Amino acid sequence: MFLGLGDLDPSSTKCQELLIKILLPNTRMADISLDVEPRLLTLQAPKFALNLPLPHTVHSKDGNARFDSKVSKLLVTLPIDKEDIPL
Repeated sequence: MFLGLGDLDPSSTKCQELLIKILLPNTRMADISLDVEPRLLTLQAPKFALNLPLPHTVHSKDGNARFDSKVSKLLVTLPIDKEDIPL
């Protein structure tokens, strides 16, 4: 929920990071291979493959990923490169 507090607004030019949620039913964390480049996320798993072009350039080395084994969901958080977003 956006409350309008501070100098941020809901536009994509003010976004700080991308949050990517990937459902991977019947997959173990050990079976997932994830590669992140500045404009592309690539995932490989036994039953899944994903090549996802990203809407903004990201700092790929500064992101993080967390796997929730209870719901078989991978959460990838990537900081956006603010220099790539036109004002």
